[in-house]
Amino acid sequence: MYTKAHLGNSNAMFELSGYYLYGIYVPESHQKAYNWLKKANALGLSDADATLHYCFRMKDGVLSLSEQFSDTFSVVRNLKLKAEQGDSNAMFLLGISKIEDNDVSDLQYKIGLRYIKSAAALNHPDALFILGIQYLFGKRIQRNTKKGFSLVNKAAYLNSLSALDFLIKFYFDHNDLHKVLPLIEKAVSFEEYKNKEAIGILADSYMQGYIVTKNINKGIELYIRAAELGNADSQYNLALIYETGRFGIEKNINKAIYWYEKAVDQNDALATTNLGMILFHSAEEADQKKGFELLNKAYELGDKKALCNIGIAYKRGIGTVKDAQKAIEYYERAYQEGINDAAYNLYLLYSDGTALEPDNEKADYWKQIYDNLENQ
Repeated sequence: MYTKAHLGNSNAMFELSGYYLYGIYVPESHQKAYNWLKKANALGLSDADATLHYCFRMKDGVLSLSEQFSDTFSVVRNLKLKAEQGDSNAMFLLGISKIEDNDVSDLQYKIGLRYIKSAAALNHPDALFILGIQYLFGKRIQRNTKKGFSLVNKAAYLNSLSALDFLIKFYFDHNDLHKVLPLIEKAVSFEEYKNKEAIGILADSYMQGYIVTKNINKGIELYIRAAELGNADSQYNLALIYETGRFGIEKNINKAIYWYEKAVDQNDALATTNLGMILFHSAEEADQKKGFELLNKAYELGDKKALCNIGIAYKRGIGTVKDAQKAIEYYERAYQEGINDAAYNLYLLYSDGTALEPDNEKADYWKQIYDNLENQ
């Protein structure tokens, strides 16, 4: 490097300045680091100019580290010294800061890539993953999909959560659950794994015995983990299980309401309907009104079946005023949306006499429609 610098290679001058700045291979000398940067800058190397302004301050002919740089100098120096001594994690940390900065110069990227390659050669899992991504997508280096995928797989084997997550998403996008689920099983063994959607998918598989061996307790445990991370589907599934007692789980309406509320906060339409119906059937008037509001919200969120339930509310005057015409309006809207039960509800409305005078002709009309729909 020293020879290249003396022969006028500005990149070599820049790297040599780093050796002197941090005392790598040579005694630490900020003056020599400064001098080599000045020479590189004179040759037009933009990185040298930026480093001069960031790292150094010259006042009254006295050279010192700049105030902004001096705070991080010792940290970076220790990392660089550890990296030169073969510490793969130090190499990774030094490399990743440059590799993931889209605005970094080509020279800084190459320096970062060298650190990442060195760490990867020592089987640092995350360095293998980052290097693999560089090759997969051709980020400033020639694209090599085969090599990139091989590196990512090796990183996953060595327990890189980033690599595991990448492969999980890749195989899921390709509808290959036989490859996805073993990867998720490996990932969830780490407490720090936070992919809530993936955890929820594995929970579904345990509950159904799909690909993996059926294990209700494990499925519930993973549902809870995903739900606590904010996965709305898992929150809904837990609530439904506690509400209905599915899979042999003891019914617990309070737990059901708790998880429905979590899912409702994320605008889950089905959870909004189900919570609305729970409150709708409450003996408390305030709950009934809240239930009616939730049913309307559920429809706005896309649950068309909520229209029937809104119609029932108007028919019975629960949570809102009793209004037979409104009930008819919502039942008919539900029917237009393809909800078969709406036809049966209209048959009941015209026949049972609870909301308006019986109308046998209309009752027979809707009963026939419902029977035809059921027989299709």
